[in-house]
Amino acid sequence: MPRRRPLALLAAVLTATTVVGACAGRRATLTTPAGPVTGGDAGVSVGDAAVDAVLGDLERAMTSNFTATYTITRKLGATRADAVVSRGPLATSVTIGDVRFVRSDVDHTCLLSAKTCEDTINDARISDLGVASTFWRDAPARSLRVTYSRRAAAPTAADETIAGQPAHCVAVPVGTGTERYCSVPAGALARWDTAYVTVELTGWEPNLRPEAFDIPVAPRADGS
Repeated sequence: MPRRRPLALLAAVLTATTVVGACAGRRATLTTPAGPVTGGDAGVSVGDAAVDAVLGDLERAMTSNFTATYTITRKLGATRADAVVSRGPLATSVTIGDVRFVRSDVDHTCLLSAKTCEDTINDARISDLGVASTFWRDAPARSLRVTYSRRAAAPTAADETIAGQPAHCVAVPVGTGTERYCSVPAGALARWDTAYVTVELTGWEPNLRPEAFDIPVAPRADGS
């Protein structure tokens, strides 16, 4: 693949870029309307205060920068990894073990040890963990909506402190077990505990880490 320079993404993080696309002269096409979304669309109340409190954190527009650290444990096989999420106004970096995902004007999935990248988000790189790179926000929000739609009893709310941060928590009975979801008001996951996976917030910083946005580059054969 083409050689890249180490990406100075912090400049992109701190400088706004607007891309405007226009389409003209195309023939209209018919599409089939999408059916109802299980659990409802993002941003729509489910009618339960405890669930809506967590969804409100995970689904609202984000305005603050932060860096959060997590542990991810897949219960089937006991696979475990540490993760770092660093968010800026125009880019988000998610590093899980040896894999780094950077979402910006150009997306990247990189293997840090190999110093190789592909220009897309490739969640198959972390398939052994049973989560996606959106584990810290979008994925648990969608999971909570589906779980609530299949609840076996009323959810239970709780306020906790996780990694030193105040967190909204809700426990939802489903099937023969209970799933637990917690969020911090800044807009990120604090805990996600199901029969299959546990994600736990372990640290929080109210700023991004510039080094989290570095894109590794393998040296050329000539050593340059």
